[in-house]
Amino acid sequence: MTNFLVDSDKKLTNLSSKLKNITEIGLDTEFIRESTYRPILALIQISLPDKDIYLIDPLSINNKELIIEIMDDINLTKIIHSSKQDLEAIYNYVGSFPRNIFDTQIANNFIYEKSNTGYSSLVKN
Repeated sequence: MTNFLVDSDKKLTNLSSKLKNITEIGLDTEFIRESTYRPILALIQISLPDKDIYLIDPLSINNKELIIEIMDDINLTKIIHSSKQDLEAIYNYVGSFPRNIFDTQIANNFIYEKSNTGYSSLVKN
């Protein structure tokens, strides 16, 4: 497992081209919600099937279109746990919701009686 910092448009372009050959990614975000009514997207974390993790710094990206392309790619499943706040942060950053998402918490609700399970409990199950 290797971590890569994506803090430029060039690095994001390289990641975007790598994602063309992939059908699913893990997706998580971090955001700032201090002194504001909406979240400010501060980090996008993408994990690939080969275990590489890409940490995208949206505050360093000038071309939001590259992120929009990733989020809009219908052939790329974005696997998210408890996606509500992640979706809100992404929407506030790019102006649209990601397409083709799979929420592990919602899926878990269909399988087990206990709903809204935290990520660590879900993994243990």
